[in-house]
Amino acid sequence: MLDFDDAAACGRGAVNRSLIKLKKVMGMEFESAQAAAERLGVTVRAIQKWAKDGLIPGAQKAGRDWQIPKEATRPKDASEVTNGPKPKVLHVTLPLLNSAFSIGHCREYIESIPDEDDRKIALGEYYFYSGQAEKAAKIFEPYLDSEDTSLKYSASFMYFFTNLSRGHIHLARFGLDVLKKDIFYGIEQEKTELMNATAIFTGVTASVLMHIPTPEMPPLSEYIKHLPQGIRLYACYVLAYEAYLDEDYSRSLAIADIALCMTPEVYPIACIYLHTIAAMNLMNMKRVEEAKKRFMTAWELAQPDDLIECFAEHHGLLQGILEVVLKKKYAQDFERIITVTRSFNTGWRNMYSMVAKKSIADNLTTMEFTIAMLYNRGWTVKEIAAHMEVSDRTVNNYIQIIYAKLGITGKKELAQFMQR
Repeated sequence: MLDFDDAAACGRGAVNRSLIKLKKVMGMEFESAQAAAERLGVTVRAIQKWAKDGLIPGAQKAGRDWQIPKEATRPKDASEVTNGPKPKVLHVTLPLLNSAFSIGHCREYIESIPDEDDRKIALGEYYFYSGQAEKAAKIFEPYLDSEDTSLKYSASFMYFFTNLSRGHIHLARFGLDVLKKDIFYGIEQEKTELMNATAIFTGVTASVLMHIPTPEMPPLSEYIKHLPQGIRLYACYVLAYEAYLDEDYSRSLAIADIALCMTPEVYPIACIYLHTIAAMNLMNMKRVEEAKKRFMTAWELAQPDDLIECFAEHHGLLQGILEVVLKKKYAQDFERIITVTRSFNTGWRNMYSMVAKKSIADNLTTMEFTIAMLYNRGWTVKEIAAHMEVSDRTVNNYIQIIYAKLGITGKKELAQFMQR
């Protein structure tokens, strides 16, 4: 299957051939809709509408874009005024997260987004959530200094997490600094409830998911009602994660379940995260079979569109579910998730150590870390062996390897190296 870049390359080749033929036939010189808009002092949207309505003689559709004759002038009956300011485009913050696209049709949905900037941000989100952080970072970086608030919030928020997932700690720290600046500017300056709530959402999300308290931030629960539905659902995941960190697993599970019950539509990305944290809570309550079912619900939402990032981020906190449920049946997907997990864990642990001035085990394999997490949370050797489908002896061997790598001699010393 072609990815977006391959498809775009093929598309550009076909478009270029069409244009060469067109120029030969019509003897015209063409320019892009963007170039025509700048020349005529109007918006790209206006050029596209005039071309679609047949108001620009010779305008031709080439693929998804319009090609405009260089001698084209502004139509006499066009309604757009060129003297005043250009109409403001209302961009959507995190357009893919905030969309209820059909499962299995994520990329088609992105291609259907009419605004170019929103489409690019959504594509960057897709690259991130599908474990392609390198491609995502390239899309978000140019928007970090955007004059549009929604584009800037989207870019700084995603640039931070994208570089965290890449393991690029210094770029992640730069993204976090940009995000903080945007957040506090937004809290002080934003006049609308939506954008004020968006600023608070991005700030609280970054701090909670990094396990770092920020008492200076207003509580997200007071602003969540002002967020659009898709982002509101993801914000519920953040609130559930906050309760999870407080070890209030019943409350965390309830938040996730209530959020999922409150929306008639499926917002795939937010729902993947909500079902995942539900599985995490059930594991901590030792309701293992229920946890597996909730994880599989998340997987069924994610797998058709290859949205694997969530599982890489929560690998350790899922405490062996991936190994038990995915490793045999979805071996290739499992290996890709583990690859992203290693990179994400490196970035997350280094960032956490830098900001919180604490260390977390960074020299354990994913299997060793999973067993260490379970053992630290009160699971017996027999329970771990049964859950991970290995022998008691194998678990004991892993525990001794873990102790040796961490330089400790007993279970009491293990907690300081573990995630909560």
